[in-house]
Amino acid sequence: MRTFAIAALLLFLIASPCKALGPWIIVEGGCSTYSMSDMNDYFQYLNELAGQDFLDEVKGGPAFGVAFGYIFSPSFACGLMYE
Repeated sequence: MRTFAIAALLLFLIASPCKALGPWIIVEGGCSTYSMSDMNDYFQYLNELAGQDFLDEVKGGPAFGVAFGYIFSPSFACGLMYE
């Protein structure tokens, strides 16, 4: 969610003064080091229910994403992002 908020803010700051209409695309990447203890506990619970390890622990690593959208007017743009 934080990534989405940052991307939306950057999009707003970049697209606000832009007078060109049309499509846009953003490709982003980075490295993540975060704690996912709550999710990992839940993954462990699901693995125990299933009787096998089908979900690995989330530890961190590379992160990639892509966003695309369209600028409809100087004051309105809409887009989608997948990370």
